[in-house]
Amino acid sequence: MFASGFLAVVVQIVWYRIHGTLMQGNAYGFALVLGTFLVGDAIGLLIGARMAPRIADPKRLLFLLQGATALIAAGGVYGLYLADSVAVLAKYLINADRVAVPGTHALAVIAVVTVAVLSASVVMGLTFPLSQRAVQTDLARIDRRVGMI
Repeated sequence: MFASGFLAVVVQIVWYRIHGTLMQGNAYGFALVLGTFLVGDAIGLLIGARMAPRIADPKRLLFLLQGATALIAAGGVYGLYLADSVAVLAKYLINADRVAVPGTHALAVIAVVTVAVLSASVVMGLTFPLSQRAVQTDLARIDRRVGMI
């Protein structure tokens, strides 16, 4: 779970740095990335809470989802790199003559952030209910195990 928390912090910093460039230092960049991450995490938690009781081997699925989260996050960053290398982002999202994102491009920036951040954060949110399901085997020690995770 330490690795999961570490991954969450790392990808948020990477996302913020990348999307901060797209938003050209706009004050709403951090709020957009964090808000999108929290919404995705909440969606993942809700889905995970419903499916966790029906999972036969929660530890195995937990580890698979951890790996999937890293791959999805890396894929989103690589997708932005590819889009920038063909000048899609530079042409449609960034206006070098302005300090802030033009209003006509704001929806495009929000869409890019949502696609890159939401998918990974939903998968990341799925992992917490699975981790609880994997370690909660004794109701007498539930408080200690929640704190441990």
